[in-house]
Amino acid sequence: MTTSTTTTPLENQKEVDEFLNRQRERQASDGNFATAKRTLAQRKKNKFVCCKIDSRLSRKGWVSYNLEIRKGSTRGNTVAWVDQAGEGGAEHVYGHANKEVLTEIENFIWDNCILDYVRYMAENHTGLDINSIDPTDRDLLRYLAPYKRAWLDRDTDKCEIYDGLIGWWATWVAENQYYSKKNRYVKK
Repeated sequence: MTTSTTTTPLENQKEVDEFLNRQRERQASDGNFATAKRTLAQRKKNKFVCCKIDSRLSRKGWVSYNLEIRKGSTRGNTVAWVDQAGEGGAEHVYGHANKEVLTEIENFIWDNCILDYVRYMAENHTGLDINSIDPTDRDLLRYLAPYKRAWLDRDTDKCEIYDGLIGWWATWVAENQYYSKKNRYVKK
């Protein structure tokens, strides 16, 4: 690898200074620009992940599961456990230290999972996998608009999340990241 030892000519230095000033102004005005410069460790502090999923078959024939919610990464501290009883819903969140932990998890979900929620609602409305749905379908977009607004307003009742936000998120992660859908798309 070669490096240049020449200095920037004076006329180019003025352009460089102007560029750096514009970047500083953008950084001061845009919070997202500032977060892009955070280190990986700083970004992981505000992230929650589901891990150690364990599924089982209930006596009534339903698939039930439990999983851990950890802060930061799969090696982070466990902040809560979610257990789904296999009765067609009814997720139970336990093991959390206090209400602030649950609020912190919910805030993470509200801030980071809107695309997952819109995909969930689109799949429920059409009965199709997201890959089979036409994203320009006006009827579907009209159907999803109030749900998107409700999500942005953080209203669980209008979002039709009846099992609780954390329970919905844990189910979504379990079904879409851990349970394989490959069998649906096997070529015959």
